[in-house]
Amino acid sequence: MVPPNDFIPVAEQSHKMIDIGRWIIRETISQLAQWQKQGHRDLVVSVNISAMQFSDDSLPEYVGEQCREFELSPQYLEFELTETALIDKPERKRRFIDRLRKLGVSIALDDFGTGYSSVSHLKLFPIDTVKLDRLVLPEADSDNRDILLFTALAQMLNTLGMKTAAEGVETATQEALCKSLGITELQGYYYSRPLIAKEAIKFSQQGWQASVPAQDEPRAGMH
Repeated sequence: MVPPNDFIPVAEQSHKMIDIGRWIIRETISQLAQWQKQGHRDLVVSVNISAMQFSDDSLPEYVGEQCREFELSPQYLEFELTETALIDKPERKRRFIDRLRKLGVSIALDDFGTGYSSVSHLKLFPIDTVKLDRLVLPEADSDNRDILLFTALAQMLNTLGMKTAAEGVETATQEALCKSLGITELQGYYYSRPLIAKEAIKFSQQGWQASVPAQDEPRAGMH
């Protein structure tokens, strides 16, 4: 197995990222359409979009074509973008995002709170969901300042009327904090490890509650 941190830079440097990205989008749409035919009609799948894919001007049309081929509404797709992907040529990229949203695809801003995080991006780009990075989510031994910072970020996003997601949830305490701040989309080892498609749909059918440990400790190997 080759982790993404190893193969994505190689794919970008060799200019293969656009082809790989299109393949991933097609596979995602195909899988979602299959799940819907099996009766699972409330699932939304997020797809990470590389900065290089913004140079693929025909990508929105490609997404529309694939959705029509597999008879899937684009509303079940969410594209995750990092802020580093938005730095250069922001006006061009805003128009690119607008084209995707007109199809019905929702847009999430990933890893917010670290790196190049800028409040101006929330104003300039049509973002549906902001994902708070795991590095800003307070841990059990965090001081009050960390909690206040996380709370302030969540409250700011709520005030702007944006959906908020939290990454890296590993304990019941973190989950309770997120829910108290109105963050309803949570991901992390507290719920499940990364799953292949067959296991993911089984997990969805059974519900995550069966996987959550009773004590306030992260469950080894969970995501």
